[in-house]
Amino acid sequence: MKKVDEAQAISRADLIASHKDLASHHEKMAKQASKWAKKDPKWAGVAAGHARRAKIFGKLAEDAAAGPDPGPISEAKRGRKPAAPTDDSDTDQHILHQLKKASVLRGQHTVSFKNGDRYRVPPDEAQKALVGLSSRRTPDEKEHFISRLWKSKDSFGSAVAEERLKPKNT
Repeated sequence: MKKVDEAQAISRADLIASHKDLASHHEKMAKQASKWAKKDPKWAGVAAGHARRAKIFGKLAEDAAAGPDPGPISEAKRGRKPAAPTDDSDTDQHILHQLKKASVLRGQHTVSFKNGDRYRVPPDEAQKALVGLSSRRTPDEKEHFISRLWKSKDSFGSAVAEERLKPKNT
């Protein structure tokens, strides 16, 4: 039986041969398990399982051989579809996520604003903006502050500057 990469396509003949190999393997295992089942009854279920699989793979091989040749069959895709390739654009990411990233990456992350500007926010400014957001108490205040941060580079700068001028509550 051939081992196939997920990216490779397998031919119809390879598929039929693979099913036949699996069917004969399970037939042999069913016979062996039946012999063991005569001595110990717990092997009866194993023998039945192998017989069932042999029948399934035999039927698959027959069906593949009987139908019209559809050409090469590619391996099945598993899981989610891959995301569309991005060019590192963060316009769809929330401003908070972008600011956290800028803070963690020490200013090496470019933040995208709603007006289309892209700017490398220094980590201290990003941290100050995040602290300013966490100091807001009501959802309305937080939403207003986020909209000011996200609007444009100038609006972000004025919101952070306003935060710096605020006296600390100690």
